[in-house]
Amino acid sequence: MNSKPDFSGLDWLKFLAAILVVANHTGPLQTYSPYADFLLSGVLTRIAVPVFFITSGFFFFRKLTGDPAADKKSCFAIRKKLEYYMRLPYCCIFR
Repeated sequence: MNSKPDFSGLDWLKFLAAILVVANHTGPLQTYSPYADFLLSGVLTRIAVPVFFITSGFFFFRKLTGDPAADKKSCFAIRKKLEYYMRLPYCCIFR
């Protein structure tokens, strides 16, 4: 029987990271304690973006098959997206 791997733990980790991103941008504890807000928003929430990069990289490299032609196509698509996102700030600034 061929069963799919279960990555529900990574889904929960990404959900927690999404909540941390929101907390980073909102400062939820600012009215209660500036120090507690600093600990949450300034220290703890800084792990959210690396978690997204690591999980995305994990799923991308799992997708690679070892076939050079298919892998080249996947890498080309990622490269085109990266080029677009690297040019986007310049288009917004210098238009």
